[in-house]
Amino acid sequence: MSRTDLTLAAAAALLLAASALAGPTLAAEEPAPNPMEKLAFLVGQWQGEAWIQMGPEKRDTVQQKETIEWALEGEVLLIRGVGTESGAGDGKVVHNAVATLAWDPHRQAYSMWTYLAGRGVAQPAVEVGENRLVWSMTVAGGRRVRYTARLDEQGRWVETGESSTDDGATWHPFLGMTLTRQ
Repeated sequence: MSRTDLTLAAAAALLLAASALAGPTLAAEEPAPNPMEKLAFLVGQWQGEAWIQMGPEKRDTVQQKETIEWALEGEVLLIRGVGTESGAGDGKVVHNAVATLAWDPHRQAYSMWTYLAGRGVAQPAVEVGENRLVWSMTVAGGRRVRYTARLDEQGRWVETGESSTDDGATWHPFLGMTLTRQ
């Protein structure tokens, strides 16, 4: 055997030994579960009635549409909500919001950005449960706001919005919404 052949044989033996010590290859490992799959219950077109009450006197009712879809091959959930006047109104848009929701592998947590026409941008804290999504934030004046969206027993999207002025000790509802999948 030539010196070159011996060198090649030794290199091949070292590679085989290193491969055996390294354990199974990545291809043999089972893929990690995708945390975004927990949000699949929201995907679709939703429509129904919502109410909002920003004081003791008047509760306004709107027709609400929510469009939820995957982006970037399931890495991002895009949420678009549009509320229009109910009743004798001309269908004027009174609520227009967009949100993005994704899993941040570096923080090992969900990351959400919300955009509300005329009110700006927020990055709320997010909790995801079984057929349930909660997002919360602190707004002007130190008031805390949280929204809870869940599927009820009939498969409807039921959402509540609540606010707290005492750091979460008590919560007061200001929004309610019940939507059906179209």
